[in-house]
Amino acid sequence: MNILYIDANIFLGFYNSNKPEFKKLLNSVIEVKQKIFFTEQFKNEIDRNKLNIFKHSIDNYIRQISITDISLPEHLDEDDSSPLKFWNISRKKLEKQLKHSNNELMKILNETLLNISSSQDNVSKLLFSLYERSVKPSEDNLIKARYRKEIGNPPGKRNDPLGDQLSWEMLLDIIPKITNLWIISKDQDYYTENKDVLYLNPVLKNDLIRLNPNINIKVFNKLSEALRDFNNKELITSIPSKNDLDRISLSESHIENIDDIDLKIINYLSQGYGIFEMNKILAIKHLSLSQIEKRINNLKNIFNANNTIHLVSITKDMGII
Repeated sequence: MNILYIDANIFLGFYNSNKPEFKKLLNSVIEVKQKIFFTEQFKNEIDRNKLNIFKHSIDNYIRQISITDISLPEHLDEDDSSPLKFWNISRKKLEKQLKHSNNELMKILNETLLNISSSQDNVSKLLFSLYERSVKPSEDNLIKARYRKEIGNPPGKRNDPLGDQLSWEMLLDIIPKITNLWIISKDQDYYTENKDVLYLNPVLKNDLIRLNPNINIKVFNKLSEALRDFNNKELITSIPSKNDLDRISLSESHIENIDDIDLKIINYLSQGYGIFEMNKILAIKHLSLSQIEKRINNLKNIFNANNTIHLVSITKDMGII
């Protein structure tokens, strides 16, 4: 039996991204719902946090669309038909249009908040099919989870509600039946990361091996990468394309300021192309030499790369190219 153990914080990511590809990823999750071990605790955590997660996300959107009133000093030109005056008139029209657009946006966002609060948004509706399958804890699960928390064993933190410990104990009940287990979480109680490779916490690994010595365990902190790997074992007909999965993976890494042209530039760098060669290839994108250089420097800043060779190496390690 193949099982996906997807932590609640991964599901909450659907309320914290504006990438359209996430809709395709959500469809894939629903397709494999029979393979997802989903607990009542996950359901409760999603419902507790989804509204605040989305509110935090839209606060960022609102900051990005804010506009500053700007007016150039018309008095510097003696002519009433000066370029300064016409620019100000044009700018005021633009500001008026944007303010109207922003007011419309606020209505839309308020309506979306109301829908999420009522679980009538699309994500909540689709996740309901998982909610219906949520596993409830037994009294024995509760006892073991409390003990796990008291002695400080992962997952979960001492000051958090009894949740992660309980879901883990419930998972352990079915471990003897599982052949392949995918653990997907952003909570580092589960793993230690080294160069984008995730290593399961020894306590958790011992829990699993003790009950099933032959179990195959894989750990991910990106849903896109976990489903990409799961698709190699069991076909997901709705799995997003490779390019879509790559974009989602970048978003899950919080590297969201990268577009398709940036990915092309990194790929050209990996193939040994210089800036002048890239300029000829990307001429159809109307990119000048200076714009390509700016993009490369921005990419080096995003990935903390010392030079272009280092940039290519980092992105290769991350599976971006």
